[in-house]
Amino acid sequence: MEHSFDDSQESKRLRPDAVVFLPSESVLVIDSKASKFILELAEAEGAEKEEKQAYANLASTMKQHLKALGDKDYRGAIVSSYKESGREIEIRRIISVMYLPNEGALEKLKRADPEFERKAAKEQIIIAGPTGLSAIIGFARAEINLGRQVENQ
Repeated sequence: MEHSFDDSQESKRLRPDAVVFLPSESVLVIDSKASKFILELAEAEGAEKEEKQAYANLASTMKQHLKALGDKDYRGAIVSSYKESGREIEIRRIISVMYLPNEGALEKLKRADPEFERKAAKEQIIIAGPTGLSAIIGFARAEINLGRQVENQ
């Protein structure tokens, strides 16, 4: 949790909320994001003008979060960290997840920006709420168990 890396390109610290090291030289990076405009949407419900503005603000801030997350060089930082620790294996796959605090936030984001998931996919980022993250963690657990079975053989 909150594992830090040095960004190899920009000499700054990267600190995702969680990093899960998986077998097969894979790494799962989870970065939580939220927007105060989700709360504003709840307050503006029923007031058409305020609700429309809150949706526009939500789309804008989440677009900024997506750009910032896409700009982070987790791959370079993780590879560099591995080399510094003396590990010689090559990282084959990094899975980046933008975690949203609840399913309602995910639905509001889809309404605010119907193309958001496509934009995230272009950046190789998975958008997930609690249900999606639970499925991803379940997949990671299965990968870890499979890796242990291979080691035991």
